[in-house]
Amino acid sequence: MLWLQASIRYSMIKLGRIFHIYQQTMLTSSSCKLGPQLILQNHFNSTYLMIVKIWSLLICMIQKHMISRILQLCLSMMVHCFNASS
Repeated sequence: MLWLQASIRYSMIKLGRIFHIYQQTMLTSSSCKLGPQLILQNHFNSTYLMIVKIWSLLICMIQKHMISRILQLCLSMMVHCFNASS
């Protein structure tokens, strides 16, 4: 059980870093192309890059002011799942 909690906590930290860096690069990027992934390649392995590519496609289909709301919702869902498992 402790291994599961540690694994979830580690994943939450990694996803939080991905979203933080992704949000910073989206704010400085003028298009929805693969610019943010080039910056992220130095920070994460290919599994996390795939997550970011999927998120970038979804985020590019919605308005920019919705980004922070979606990230807050995802992080709150992850926290809720973590609290439910402990």
